[in-house]
Amino acid sequence: MKGGLFLGVDGSTVDFNDGTDAEVNFVGGYQWDWDQGALVAGIARTHYAGAPKGAGADLWEFALAVALDFDTLQWEAEMVYSPDDGGAGDALYHRIGVTLPFAERFALSPHLGHQWYDRKDLGGPNFWEWGAELSYALTPATVGIAYTDNSLKNVDGCKCGGRVAAFVAVSFP
Repeated sequence: MKGGLFLGVDGSTVDFNDGTDAEVNFVGGYQWDWDQGALVAGIARTHYAGAPKGAGADLWEFALAVALDFDTLQWEAEMVYSPDDGGAGDALYHRIGVTLPFAERFALSPHLGHQWYDRKDLGGPNFWEWGAELSYALTPATVGIAYTDNSLKNVDGCKCGGRVAAFVAVSFP
């Protein structure tokens, strides 16, 4: 782990059945490292392209995370707070996960998270989410496949079932 200031941007396609078709996240923060771990504080601005005017879909998020490295596995815990999650009031997300390296460059990373909304009438029901990813480290990229699912099985209009996605992540020194 390398400490210091970080900035980033990522994007993905979404479909909220209202014209919103993309999510773009602008992130920044600072990471403090010590011998076998790190503490991270971050801020993110999420923009939803195509969202209806006045929907209040864009949001701010403030995050704290801790990571511990035990050589045979890495453990992570994260908490993310949003003061007005898409117009639905306060929201809080927390997640725990582990990364289990194996073979030369492979890793398996399961996680479990929970999303809480202050205004369930606007934000939707609270829910659990879980998943796992299998990754292969190339320098400076990591490639992999991930599975994610959640407890939102009987929510009207929700395309919330399990999903499989391939990914490529590139880090710059």
